[in-house]
Amino acid sequence: MEDNGRATTSFMRQLKKMFEEVPEIVWWDRGAIVIGDRDALEGVLPRYYRTCKFSSFQRQLNNFGYHRSYDRGNNWRGVCYCKVVGAPASEDVEDLLSLRPLVRRKKREPIARKRLLCVDKAFDKVARYRQQHYLADDGLQQPDEVALAGVNDALAHAARCLLAMNELRA
Repeated sequence: MEDNGRATTSFMRQLKKMFEEVPEIVWWDRGAIVIGDRDALEGVLPRYYRTCKFSSFQRQLNNFGYHRSYDRGNNWRGVCYCKVVGAPASEDVEDLLSLRPLVRRKKREPIARKRLLCVDKAFDKVARYRQQHYLADDGLQQPDEVALAGVNDALAHAARCLLAMNELRA
């Protein structure tokens, strides 16, 4: 269960067990995972995992940095998955037990888009203020100092955003 002081992942323990118990279906080949028969693999997956779908198994391989390879040559039969992301592949099957799923980071929104949203919010605030304080028949009502200060702050912020966007382009 432990590998160098760290708990191993269930997925990798079960994968190693599959290499030992059904080597005619899935095996380890010098750092690559080779699946000889996809249909046969789907038949044995429920013995090792909570799924019987090949696509779920493939997604888990992707989570650990293994992706389908099309350039392994003709010395193997079946579908080959090579380590392409994260820690480099090892030829020792025992090293699988130390692998951890890759950390997926959320992509950051571009700065220019954030600045445009900021400007849109400021103009929305101005529009709401005008709508609340402008009567069609009487003209402008007595200005609400707090609301007016908020509008001025929003416009000043929008101006700063526009200036920052302009600096990004330069």
